[in-house]
Amino acid sequence: MILISGPTAIGKTEVGIRVCQMLDKAEIISVDSRQIYRYMDVGTAKPSLEECQGITHHFLDCLFPTQSINAGEFARRAWIIINELTVRGVTPVLVGGSGLYWQAIIDGLYEEKSHHYRHRDKLKKRLKQFGIKSLYLELQKVDPVGSERVSERDSQRILRALEVFYDNGISLSQKWLKNEKNRSQPLGRGLMIAIQRPRPVLYGRINTRVDRMVKLGLVDEVKKLLCMYENIQIPPIDTIGYREIISYLNGRTDLNSTIEQVKQNTRRFAKRQLTLLSKDRRFRNLDIETNGIEDCASRIVEHYKRLDTRKSFDSIW
Repeated sequence: MILISGPTAIGKTEVGIRVCQMLDKAEIISVDSRQIYRYMDVGTAKPSLEECQGITHHFLDCLFPTQSINAGEFARRAWIIINELTVRGVTPVLVGGSGLYWQAIIDGLYEEKSHHYRHRDKLKKRLKQFGIKSLYLELQKVDPVGSERVSERDSQRILRALEVFYDNGISLSQKWLKNEKNRSQPLGRGLMIAIQRPRPVLYGRINTRVDRMVKLGLVDEVKKLLCMYENIQIPPIDTIGYREIISYLNGRTDLNSTIEQVKQNTRRFAKRQLTLLSKDRRFRNLDIETNGIEDCASRIVEHYKRLDTRKSFDSIW
């Protein structure tokens, strides 16, 4: 299979679709933590039917915003699809920048057999009383390695990591490491591709994308979600792009300031994505700005076809 990752707004979707078109049989598995949700189209830059160009995309519009899914469950569902595609002779092309999700698919996650959710209520009370910064500092102490993979603003993943630790005193990163050493999933032929652009160009694309989202109706999308699920918790919208618009709708800031805040927060998120990718030596970097979509896709397909069936993600290029 092929994994095409990179920071938000880099151009992963376009490259992934072109790769699928060049291969005899290929389908895309979206590795995006928010595009899996229905009614969240504009704010997640979800590809439209026209943009998909007839290529099958898995994991789009699978869940309602009130439902939740963690990386382990996402990976399990993904492997069901990957195995089914492989049996049919179809190449799975994973496309997305949600690091925890593609790591769960490629490297595996430990099997969840514990009852760590019993700690959720206590942690939520502490979150409300002391704030997310306090819990993140605690996560840095109990799991310094795992905390590097989590944004200090990502309350859902911070709570999740602390839940796991307090269940039996073993950090989430230790469980990842243990599972990676003992994983049994056969990877077969595989490439890990990181799409890149010069930082100033990427930031410019992010700014342009946010402006386009606003023009396409991001504010109305958030209004609709809040109306549909009034007084119901919907965790997916406590994320970049939605969180800031909610603040605007609540009268805490003006629209122009809100748009600038979305741009800034998205750029910061992209920087964290770049850092994560740079630490994984299995990735092959492709500069889409220099080579263009067509050439990047051609290179990916060419090298994928050259891979020996016995090679894995750890021995490519």
